[in-house]
Amino acid sequence: MRDLPGLERVVTEPDELALYLEDGAGSIAEIVRLLDRESIRVGAIAVARPSLDDVFLRATGRRLEGAEEEKELA
Repeated sequence: MRDLPGLERVVTEPDELALYLEDGAGSIAEIVRLLDRESIRVGAIAVARPSLDDVFLRATGRRLEGAEEEKELA
């Protein structure tokens, strides 16, 4: 996985693997091929884009004002 183009970070859990890539949707086929070569069974795949609040939090270490209130309304 470390050789995937655009790979920013990998987070592993006992039954889960999260990959942060520049083009997550465009990388799905290659990810599945790599896992298949290693005989790792794929259960489910989800693609998510970071929200503006996620980007702001990563850049500044704090949340946007009112972001929590917006999530509660959604």
